[in-house]
Amino acid sequence: MASFNISMPKAFFTDKESIPEFRDGLLLSQIVGLLENHKFDNIQMNPKSSASCLQNIKKALQLLKKKNVSENDYMYNIFL
Repeated sequence: MASFNISMPKAFFTDKESIPEFRDGLLLSQIVGLLENHKFDNIQMNPKSSASCLQNIKKALQLLKKKNVSENDYMYNIFL
């Protein structure tokens, strides 16, 4: 989040390598969907395998790649 100049509370970060809320790709898909005004089809709402989780994450990242979105594209919107 430092690249967005956003300071997050220390409680948000853990000693683990990942943040559990983002592990299944649902939250990422929701955030990307809201920012890009896009509804994802076939998102696994209750993924039971790591492959299903990875598929959710890939769908969100593929949309951003398809639209050539960079972190700078959202910098303006964050500070409005």
